[in-house]
Amino acid sequence: MRALAIAGFGTTNVMMLSVAVWLGEATGMGPATRDLLHWISAAIALPVLVIGGGPFFRSAWAGLRARRATMDLPIAVGVSITACMSLWQTASSRPEAYFDSACALVFFLLIGRYLDHRARGRARDTVTRLVALQATSVQMLGADGTVSARRASAVRVGAHVLVSAGERIGVDGVVRQGRSWVDASLVTGETTPQAVAAGDRVFAGMLNRDAPLTLEVVASGGKTLLAEIVRMVEAAEGRRGRFVALADRVARRYAPTVH
Repeated sequence: MRALAIAGFGTTNVMMLSVAVWLGEATGMGPATRDLLHWISAAIALPVLVIGGGPFFRSAWAGLRARRATMDLPIAVGVSITACMSLWQTASSRPEAYFDSACALVFFLLIGRYLDHRARGRARDTVTRLVALQATSVQMLGADGTVSARRASAVRVGAHVLVSAGERIGVDGVVRQGRSWVDASLVTGETTPQAVAAGDRVFAGMLNRDAPLTLEVVASGGKTLLAEIVRMVEAAEGRRGRFVALADRVARRYAPTVH
């Protein structure tokens, strides 16, 4: 996050200086003023490229030490060459300097990396919360009317469970007795409570809000809708991992060939 903030601040200021150079070139600005603006841009851009580009440089260097090329290698090489060429142009009092392009590249790449990490973190948090909900115990009703606590995964289809007011539903089932309101936002995304009565279907993870309900179990453990949601989230994360691995395999040939 710090690197992203530094890159954003530096890119904004270097871009403003570049606009001044471009306008100056169109209005007859002298070489001395242009060189001064280039040196100021270099003073701002180089720390930005070192700090903001650090993740890409470290990744590229680690790949080279392991004798493999990753997609960070072209980024590191491109940014380094651009910075060195721009410094040479500035020291030689030449008009072409591309500190703004190098900073902007690093800045936008860092934005992409930040958003990617944020999305992955949210996915992991979602899976963690869903798995925690799967561990809910239930109150199983015996044939003689007694109530005993059981793990949700140990309850068989066709059994009857009691869900007290304020309790999280631990199985998929059909309401057989009682009327209540349930929070179904986990399944439907709708925050407004949903009324349920005898014959209505409810799912694991829903929250019973108002009155006790007696449910007939339709699915439990790994066969509930909640378990299926967890598997889908994990599968989506796994597919992304395969895409990253594919990109790394392509980069092993792409990067050396291009360079």
